[in-house]
Amino acid sequence: MITNLNPLNLHVQRGPRMELVPRFLNRYPAIPPDYLAFICDLRSCTNQGENAWFNTVHNFNETAESAFRWNEFELMSLEAAENDKRRKEITEFWDKNLPVVLSVKGHYSHFSICLDKQRYGQVRFGNAPEFENIKPVAASFTDFMHKLATQTLDQYHLDRIR
Repeated sequence: MITNLNPLNLHVQRGPRMELVPRFLNRYPAIPPDYLAFICDLRSCTNQGENAWFNTVHNFNETAESAFRWNEFELMSLEAAENDKRRKEITEFWDKNLPVVLSVKGHYSHFSICLDKQRYGQVRFGNAPEFENIKPVAASFTDFMHKLATQTLDQYHLDRIR
């Protein structure tokens, strides 16, 4: 899957196969297999400017050297929330949306995989200031990767990663 991303000029580092830690799997027990296969031996995958990257096992296990945590946008939303009700809504959103790509290119944005039963596997896009206000961009992670590789994802979303 990674070799198909050459048109995006991503910088890819592979490492030994790693498993996700139980704490992470407890929160996200139903991660789509295509995404797991993609990240299992991936140390990092960033654009050339290092201002957009795929979250990997290292990010989720919190062993990556990064200024941004894998759930940085959730934490930012929680910090900005006005009350407990809004904090609960934010947490519930992120419990059902796994951030797979983070970008600080232009403005903060993310691509996340939906883990909700009705839209399971769908890749969705959200950006600041309301990260939880999302738009579907691909039917699955495999579809998302295909759209990246063929550059058929719309230009606005491609520009968040390139």
